[in-house]
Amino acid sequence: MRQFKNNINYNLIYSDTDCVLLIKPLDDKLINYSCLCESKSKGNILGHMKLEAIIIKAIFITIKVYGYKTKDGNSCLSEATSKGTIIKVKGLTKYIIKTINIILF
Repeated sequence: MRQFKNNINYNLIYSDTDCVLLIKPLDDKLINYSCLCESKSKGNILGHMKLEAIIIKAIFITIKVYGYKTKDGNSCLSEATSKGTIIKVKGLTKYIIKTINIILF
């Protein structure tokens, strides 16, 4: 992760233990596309970043409290509240998050 966090070539927006959100797309040789089931699918590749979503709108309140909408509704995450919308709040169950009426965008 340090290669992305401390690199001025990437505009880092958010990071956690095992993820980064960047404004600039990564070079194709660093990405494992298998998650989005695109034609570029390469399977699991050790050391590559997994592209879980292409985000079009997002709000990051604090660590582990955020929401975002994905391009074309594609997402690999089980936290999806509706097609293409992800809301994560540490400490709340998926059921509670899905039942709360939160207007993010």
